[in-house]
Amino acid sequence: MLLCLRLAGLLLVGSIAAGAATTSAAVHQPKPRSYSVAELIDGFDKTVFGVESAGRGSGDEARRVKKWAGPVAYRIVNLSKTDRVAAAETFIAALNRTVRNLRLEPAPAGSRGPGLLLFLVDRADYQALVRRTVTDRREAAFLVRQDCSAVTGGPKPHVLSQALVFVIADEGDDKFRHCLVEELTQSLGPVNDHSSLADSIYNDDNAVDTFTVFDWFILNMLYDERVRPGMTRREARRVLGAVIEDSRARLAPLTAEGWPDDPTLSRPVR
Repeated sequence: MLLCLRLAGLLLVGSIAAGAATTSAAVHQPKPRSYSVAELIDGFDKTVFGVESAGRGSGDEARRVKKWAGPVAYRIVNLSKTDRVAAAETFIAALNRTVRNLRLEPAPAGSRGPGLLLFLVDRADYQALVRRTVTDRREAAFLVRQDCSAVTGGPKPHVLSQALVFVIADEGDDKFRHCLVEELTQSLGPVNDHSSLADSIYNDDNAVDTFTVFDWFILNMLYDERVRPGMTRREARRVLGAVIEDSRARLAPLTAEGWPDDPTLSRPVR
């Protein structure tokens, strides 16, 4: 679901996800398989172009590629009694190692501020934090009903430069992992969920609760330099075939030692 928010005078367009179940017996990671070009383009269409935007046009104009155009300066704000900063940093490092042209960097001390703020918060404090951070009361009232959430946007059309990510940290490893993986990666551009994506975390109707090979393809396709902010679906499709083949060539060494079930743990993604 797409949401438009006004934060400190800036219109933000963001995705809202309900999140996963509070607990589960094990990580739900689908077995990696060979996805066809058609499957991957369909997944890209549904996650990157599947948003219906209120407030920024309609139809094809609203359905354009949105991504960060340079390094993403981030800051983790730990407000939880359960310290999961190291786990969040581990997943960020995994994204940096495996997604070409994506670079998340800690915001320097004393800088004007990060582009991406990642809040780790306890459930009891989640609603109050959202209400303090999101200035539009109507939109904040919607956000507080979600399990976890993210909003993204920026002053330049189709170029993301700001994001707020709210992740619950005190409801178990599984809830934390699902919220972190889904909301953080959706804040990078693939903001839409779809019930047909069986092997993706971008589907609130399945059991997947971690970063999958399918999701890795989506992010690598989005951050390929041939896929530019503002592209329409038709323009993107002209290059996605070649982008997918290049991504396939990179997949074998990444999975040589097995795809990690839980990317928030210290086991490296190679």
